[in-house]
Amino acid sequence: MGAQYLQLGGSLVAILALAGLALWLKLGGAPDLTDADFVRAEAEDVLGGFKVTELGQDAQGRAALVADGERIALLVAHGAHIAGWELGRTARATLHGHHLTVTTGERMVRPVTLDLGDNAQAWFTRFEALN
Repeated sequence: MGAQYLQLGGSLVAILALAGLALWLKLGGAPDLTDADFVRAEAEDVLGGFKVTELGQDAQGRAALVADGERIALLVAHGAHIAGWELGRTARATLHGHHLTVTTGERMVRPVTLDLGDNAQAWFTRFEALN
């Protein structure tokens, strides 16, 4: 019986040590989309050559909208990664003050609400031009 407690204690110490190491190495944290250079680089990487000419970043860093000329894309922090979708005619946006809620038009993607501050109206106007 004592050996089982010793094994349990050792396992618990090992788990806590690995969790501490991951935290120290900053592994597994959600990416922060408030850094404009990071957003541009991620958009070009995730969206395959998307050249960002304009960007709108959520105040909390959870998501961003990027434009490449007439094209618009949505980037979202998804776990420790960035997910991105180029938005087309099926995409919709609703405006509520400084908050823009974007629906990609894809069934498996939930609507995303971004706090875009004073830029919300300009991005909403861009969405209206898509349709």
